[in-house]
Amino acid sequence: MLCEEQPGFINNSVVRVDVRTGKVDIFRGVDVKGMTAMESLHIGEVLLFFRGQYSTQMGMMSKSGKLFDILAPKHWECAETDLGRPDTEKTVRTVWLTTATDCTLTVVLDGKKFAYEVKGGSEPKKVVVNRRGSTVGFMIDTDKKSPVISGLTAEVDIK
Repeated sequence: MLCEEQPGFINNSVVRVDVRTGKVDIFRGVDVKGMTAMESLHIGEVLLFFRGQYSTQMGMMSKSGKLFDILAPKHWECAETDLGRPDTEKTVRTVWLTTATDCTLTVVLDGKKFAYEVKGGSEPKKVVVNRRGSTVGFMIDTDKKSPVISGLTAEVDIK
């Protein structure tokens, strides 16, 4: 259960920035109590300490896609927008998405959610939507280990 679903959480995310490459990793969904650096000649890591169900454990960020032994859910969200035209209806015709792993694309129109299962592969996938609303948003969810998702492009008619 993510900490957002539990009352009383304090910190629900950690952002790690690699200053050499500029790459950003976000670890979220648990209540982080504290952090400390662990350094040696060959390694530099940050240990995390938790509240709640993981309060007796410490961990560090990795590329495993797991929270301890549980495959962690991954979620990306583009907030709903009226695309600068609040009084016009938008029709989302298609969404193109490149994803190496299976995922769920959710199109949000006027607060209503429409979910589409997208199979992973090397080629862009076309999702036919053909739904209307005055506001448009998108979400992508997966629980796969190392998702590689890019290039979300939507074809939207504005009338």
